[in-house]
Amino acid sequence: MSVRGWIPPQHGAWAMLVVPFVLGVMAGGAAALHLLLLPAWVLAYLASYYFLQWLRARRRQRFVRPLLVYGGLLAVVGAVLVLLQPELLLFAVLYLPGVLVNVWYARRHDDRSLVNGLVSVAQASLGVPLANAVGAHPDWPAAWRLFALALLYFAGTVFFVKTMIRERESTGYY
Repeated sequence: MSVRGWIPPQHGAWAMLVVPFVLGVMAGGAAALHLLLLPAWVLAYLASYYFLQWLRARRRQRFVRPLLVYGGLLAVVGAVLVLLQPELLLFAVLYLPGVLVNVWYARRHDDRSLVNGLVSVAQASLGVPLANAVGAHPDWPAAWRLFALALLYFAGTVFFVKTMIRERESTGYY
């Protein structure tokens, strides 16, 4: 399998991963646990991307290997993180509704819908409080303000992409 089959072609998703994570580190202060959280954060994105692609695909086999590799690595790194800081499991509760929405839209082959895009933005923005939680000195008020900032910015990008690319013929988006 080529690199193309292992790296999602969604360029904006990388900014939505990195920016909230960095904001969370800034809010809570850098800590050694961030060295585990960052790969887990990226692996969670990669595993979820290939899982949702697998759900949508007619030829599912091409997504199985990346899904198993990324999912397996995530399970290992995630287990270590939870052993070291069990309260991180609370974030799973925050992510679950969004994952269910993503699955629903993937099954409908409508994963580029406005609602699904905004849900994905909310999920990515949760990287701020997540990274803050493992920080040297977590600052929750700052983390939630930065979460709101990331959420508003990336939500704006969803509307921008819809207006300029996906719905460029729609007067409603203009």
